[in-house]
Amino acid sequence: MPADFQISEHYNGTVRIKFYPNSHRYQLEGRRDYLIGVTTATGMADKSKPLLIWAGRLTKEYLLKAMQEGREVNESLIEEAINWHELEKLKAAASGTLVHAWAESYIKGEKPDVPEDPNVRNGVLAFLKWVNENGVKFIASEKRIYSKEHEYVGTMDCIFTMKKEGHGVIHAGDFKTSSGIYMEMAMQVSAYQEAEAEEHGTKYGDKYILRFDKNTGQFETKSFTHAEHIEHFQGFLACLELKRQSKVWEKEHGYYSKK
Repeated sequence: MPADFQISEHYNGTVRIKFYPNSHRYQLEGRRDYLIGVTTATGMADKSKPLLIWAGRLTKEYLLKAMQEGREVNESLIEEAINWHELEKLKAAASGTLVHAWAESYIKGEKPDVPEDPNVRNGVLAFLKWVNENGVKFIASEKRIYSKEHEYVGTMDCIFTMKKEGHGVIHAGDFKTSSGIYMEMAMQVSAYQEAEAEEHGTKYGDKYILRFDKNTGQFETKSFTHAEHIEHFQGFLACLELKRQSKVWEKEHGYYSKK
């Protein structure tokens, strides 16, 4: 029977980390508590406002369309309108997720076929155009990272170099399937980069968000300088500490929040 976790070794084998794919949790071998992951930490950053605006707009559009069709505005219709954004979110995520999966397969050298779906195909072709125009050479994919200094863990999407820089500059990249590029994404890739550099001494250039639009599958890149990296990593550490404090609160005083 296969193990329900994967092992990664760090710091010349002195640190071993268990990763549980089903729950997406990490644990230092020999310890019972779970490590804080990068995305879990940045989840403490409030990004609810754009989502609330989007959900409100969809609710309004749903109700207006129903009224134009002559439907009665009753409790049942209002419930449908309120929940419509959840269905739209699931539907919209498909194209970006498929392009993301294709790119990961390509980086691993699996030579996947170009998809037939127009949105997914366009995203794949845009990704390949960026790779070819910049002579991108991927040197690592889905690399597990761990910071001994700050005690956080995660999985780095990719590390690459570019021909236009003579393959002399190393870049960290993080794939996203979203409708835009947001602050917490820059903090996440900063955390991956910093942990990898801490363990291996890698000197990085700019870091990149590689975005596949969840609606259209379109591909977009956004780079951040080293100066921005320092600021973003400080933001990540603030999120990490806030997450630690929230875990302490839940353990010691969690019952207050349930009253």
